[in-house]
Amino acid sequence: MTDPAAADGLCRDLEALCSRLHGGGGVTELRLSGLLARIFPEQAAQRDVLDPRLGVHTEAFLLRLVQAEINAKADIGVIAFHSDRLAEIRRRQGEEIARQVLNRLADFIKPRQNVSEWLGCMGSDSLALIIPQAGLLTAQERGQALHEALRRSSRFPVSTGVAHSLDFTGPAAGLLRLAQQAAEETRQAGDRRVHTRTVQGPAAMPAAAVPTSGEAGLAGASLVSRYQRLVLLNRMSLELFSDQPFPKALAAACSTILALTGARYVAVYFCDELGSPFLAHRHGDAPFAKGQALREENDIIRRSLAQRRILTGAGTRWGWVAAPLLHYRKAGPAEDGVFVVGFPEPRSQDPDLDQTMLEASRLLRNARLTQTHLEQQRVLAAVTEQSADAIYITDLDSRVMNWNSAAEDLFQYSREEALGRDALSLVPKDRLPELERLNGQALKEGCVKNFESVRLRKDGSLVAVEGTFFVLRDEKGRPFGTVRVFRDITRRKEVDRMKSEFVSLVSHELRTPLTAIQGFAETIFDFWDDVTPEQRRHYLSVILAEAKRLSNLVTNFLDISRLEAGGVALRPALVGLPDLSRRAAALFQEHPKNISFNINFAPGSEQAWADEDQLLRVFVNLCGNAVKYSPPGGQISVSGRLAGQNIEVSVADQGPGIPPRDQKHLFQKFYRVGDEVSRKTPGTGLGLAICKSIMDSHGGRIWVESQPGHGTVFKFAFPARRLKPK
Repeated sequence: MTDPAAADGLCRDLEALCSRLHGGGGVTELRLSGLLARIFPEQAAQRDVLDPRLGVHTEAFLLRLVQAEINAKADIGVIAFHSDRLAEIRRRQGEEIARQVLNRLADFIKPRQNVSEWLGCMGSDSLALIIPQAGLLTAQERGQALHEALRRSSRFPVSTGVAHSLDFTGPAAGLLRLAQQAAEETRQAGDRRVHTRTVQGPAAMPAAAVPTSGEAGLAGASLVSRYQRLVLLNRMSLELFSDQPFPKALAAACSTILALTGARYVAVYFCDELGSPFLAHRHGDAPFAKGQALREENDIIRRSLAQRRILTGAGTRWGWVAAPLLHYRKAGPAEDGVFVVGFPEPRSQDPDLDQTMLEASRLLRNARLTQTHLEQQRVLAAVTEQSADAIYITDLDSRVMNWNSAAEDLFQYSREEALGRDALSLVPKDRLPELERLNGQALKEGCVKNFESVRLRKDGSLVAVEGTFFVLRDEKGRPFGTVRVFRDITRRKEVDRMKSEFVSLVSHELRTPLTAIQGFAETIFDFWDDVTPEQRRHYLSVILAEAKRLSNLVTNFLDISRLEAGGVALRPALVGLPDLSRRAAALFQEHPKNISFNINFAPGSEQAWADEDQLLRVFVNLCGNAVKYSPPGGQISVSGRLAGQNIEVSVADQGPGIPPRDQKHLFQKFYRVGDEVSRKTPGTGLGLAICKSIMDSHGGRIWVESQPGHGTVFKFAFPARRLKPK
């Protein structure tokens, strides 16, 4: 162009275009702005796109470009070049010499830079090469090639590191920092392998990208390749069996699989309990995980699982290799999962790759089995720990290997005290032959269920238990331990004892009146003409009294059942408690013991809202018990007082008192104190249970205060306010 004016106009138009492109934030605008900067470096320098002294892009421009690529969810690789001695040169020889060294590094890389790549500054001692639309493997191979060229040609040592945007969502500066970290790892390792980082952590270098010495020949290259494969497999093993959460460990292992195989994509599937595969992790280039590629992936994993072998398949534009994760059991092989790797082009079967896939599948299978077993152990531990039954596990030598909190409560040994302890110390000596028999039966049959026995606590006391033994066996069927489950049946034994006593008691209580009724009725019937009218009247009065006694007994049985089931509807009304007490006392005026009653209710406690009939039963039962156990000529005191919102009533006698061990059982059905006085006094053990049920229905409570030899006081309290009918 010879016309200066036209040339100036064109320059102004191009400069205006550059300004507009630079002002845009999209990937395309920034790329065009960068390309034009290479043509018009002076204008680009003014817009902070190009560093005029180095002839590379500024760090600010790189950050904008990388951020735009990240926002567009594009794959992008970053290669960092750090001049290791630049800081020392700057300190000794000054900034200008340091700038010249960095300039020579830039001049070395620029001729090797592709048109679509962007070289720029990164800090004061580093350069960065941005590679858009590049997968992880591409970025690694590119970084390794440039690193080798620098090692052969550069006078000053340069550390190279690679970062990739795989799963990266943070700011652009974070991705550049990952590349700098990788370069520092390369420097510290001091080897020829370029280190790589992603947001998930270090990513292994593919074996194909690791250089070998040309002088070693084919044998040397093969040896290095095998060595690299072993190193990467070892790394994969360390990743899978590390202490980090399994999903994170699996993600790291997938990155190593890409390095092992040279693939661009990997997906791992595990099988659930029904044998259906589910995706556990997917890693690599995005185009593999959608559309036609995903359909091809599903097809090859289905065929690999069905045929139980490694398969190589070619799709429309991708290559696939799938390997099943097989677990060999007695019944034959079982599928634990499958993993598949993808390549950007179709490929034929490769024996070396198949061997690598086989070794990786074994690691994935073992990791899956280990994870499954750990999960099962955690579930079992949680269930065992929360169980209300005492559960502990012993080995073949009867040493305790596991001890739950319920076992601590039952046997009184803490977990620390129990672990490693001989479990025979929990068995009374007279029960050792029984234990030997049960252990033999469990080994023979696999388990022994629901046997009753006795065990020793730490304090030497005995506890009645119901036990179950399960023998633990390994995969070959060999026993290695026994799960022992015990349930405290002290309460059940007590209930059984009470039921037996109740049956005996009821048999006696029913038989006594029935015998009297039958005997006197037969006498009247058989000897009607021989007995006088006075005798017949006496016999009939006995029959009537015994019939009433029998009726009361049956009524008590029915009432306690209805009260406990909530079948008695309360009819609350305003009740005078002194009058109710006197009505109850009047029933015992003719008692042969000649008992007197002292009734005294404090002001404010004379009236209450209650069911009159039910409350009268409480007074009658308590007064009746007091009469039974009072000495002849004794006195019973009935008193009441206002206690907050409740009315508290006391019935005190001068009887022998109740032992403390029996007091907590008094309000249980059929329970009777086992002393001599109680055995001679008739009763069913239901009266106090009925009183408790009535108080419960009134929203109140009942209790006892007693000392042997000092009489007994029964107290009950219930709300003074008006009750809602139940």
